[in-house]
Amino acid sequence: MICDHIDGNPSNNKFANLGINCPMCDAVRHCGLAGIKGVLALGISSMAQDEICRRTLELSSESPDDRGVPSFEEVDGSAVLVAESTVGYANVLLSLDDGFDYATECNRCPASTPPHTYDMHKGFFKPKAAILMGHILDNRIQ
Repeated sequence: MICDHIDGNPSNNKFANLGINCPMCDAVRHCGLAGIKGVLALGISSMAQDEICRRTLELSSESPDDRGVPSFEEVDGSAVLVAESTVGYANVLLSLDDGFDYATECNRCPASTPPHTYDMHKGFFKPKAAILMGHILDNRIQ
């Protein structure tokens, strides 16, 4: 598990500002860094992000020795991949106001993507995310 600063300020170490994330959820929360590290891609999905994490973990644990990170299509057959990295999207998020309504229609994705709202943007894990999942699966087995 990873300790996280809820408000995003790494200097605010008040107990009420500290949260705990699994490595996969932490990668989603810090999608810019995860994009730089090559572990997260950006997709459009009606699945909840926590369900995407759970499903990815379930599929990868079916046969831990042989199975790598499942593709986004295996996790959600109706998902559409928007970008191979989440770095650009992290920069979009940084430009939005605190009161931004994520239920508004997205106007930043390529014209070839189906119409969708910002809240349909989800992180899908790439092969390099296997190390994140390995930490979780190793702890489950013990």
